[in-house]
Amino acid sequence: MTNRGNESAYPIVQEMNSQGQEGLTMDCTSEGMTIREKIAAQNMASLIGSYLLLSAENQEKQEDNWVEKYGEITIAEAVAKDAIGLADTLIAELSKPTEK
Repeated sequence: MTNRGNESAYPIVQEMNSQGQEGLTMDCTSEGMTIREKIAAQNMASLIGSYLLLSAENQEKQEDNWVEKYGEITIAEAVAKDAIGLADTLIAELSKPTEK
């Protein structure tokens, strides 16, 4: 199983490879946002949007669910934990070998 979550989300594309030959190569060692971070950020945006669309009563229920799940933490911390958990779950599924 290959976990690709820590690879660069936006690898640098170079026009020449290390031997100076023409052609495109992918440099996945570049610094920047990882695939895991990108997926978590997208999840956070979705979770925050969904939370803000809830009625005040349902927002309070969601906050109670987070307190039950994580203890006394801020809404931002709860959303971040959920977003990272979702990202890790997706990466684990995508890292499984495909069935033929």
